Amino acid sequence: MDRAKEEKVQTEKERQICSAMEECGLGADAAAQAVLALAETGLLEDMEAFCRLEKGMTNRLFHFCCRGREYLIRVPGEGSEKLLDRKQEAMVYRALAGKDITDRYLYINPDSGIKITEYLSDAHTCNVEDMEEVRRCIRHLCHFHQMRLDGEAEFDVYRKLSDYERECGHDITQSFPDYAQTKEDVLRLRGFIEAAPAEKCLCHVDPVADNFLIGPEKISLIDWEYASVADPHMDIAMFCIYAEYDKAQVDRVIGFYFQDGCPWEVRRKIYCYIAVCGLLWTVWCEIKKDSGVHFDAYEKIQYRYAKDYYGYAAEMRE
Repeated sequence: MDRAKEEKVQTEKERQICSAMEECGLGADAAAQAVLALAETGLLEDMEAFCRLEKGMTNRLFHFCCRGREYLIRVPGEGSEKLLDRKQEAMVYRALAGKDITDRYLYINPDSGIKITEYLSDAHTCNVEDMEEVRRCIRHLCHFHQMRLDGEAEFDVYRKLSDYERECGHDITQSFPDYAQTKEDVLRLRGFIEAAPAEKCLCHVDPVADNFLIGPEKISLIDWEYASVADPHMDIAMFCIYAEYDKAQVDRVIGFYFQDGCPWEVRRKIYCYIAVCGLLWTVWCEIKKDSGVHFDAYEKIQYRYAKDYYGYAAEMRE
């Protein structure tokens, strides 16, 4: 291919990328960073069928083909720079390399947050209505926790709640008039959490069902952008609230994780985590509103978890 024709092809591909990103509200800077990542990995020249996938609350995900293979490129969404430390994420991926826990990445940039991975066409995400799939995923999560990996950053859910409140550019009581009382109730649960047994290790923090890819031979837990050192029992709570489970389903998930039975004080601690994490993701949604992104139904569900599980935890006795 002569130089003029090659430059024309590159320009057309760049236009395709820009168009796909504009459709989901991303600007020219994000498109330029994506083009640079594709060029650095040698994928830009032969890239085909670049399109957006309708998944992800924190990021924008795009699918494309190149030389007979399928790939995904992740581009950070609106306001994510207020919520995430991409350098920490890159370190976590390096720590997980070769441990058969997650997918393999081709490219990750800790400054731009762009990540490129090969698309696993023979895998599907966990179906939260299929409890056998859920059991397998929870066992995979438990296996990861049992590795007791370490990390540099720590995720203290109460400190993170305060951080998120500071990042929010408006009064949360505009959405939830009783927010102050709900927060006061949730803060009371901290004593229960600190009194229960815990052994901190590297945790995923965002184990939504869509982050479990079930393949023919193995399960991969993907998207480690929130991962930090924390109490692994918090990951159990996170999975349940993302799945929008009721209390009976929550207790079943706890049973999958604790195959020999869950001590009552640990179960109460998980209920406490459901309450505080529900409040945390409520504030996360409020921060997203500042960028014009709304998750109204999801936010109301998370706020309901904060209120309901405060009650369950506060009333629980041995």
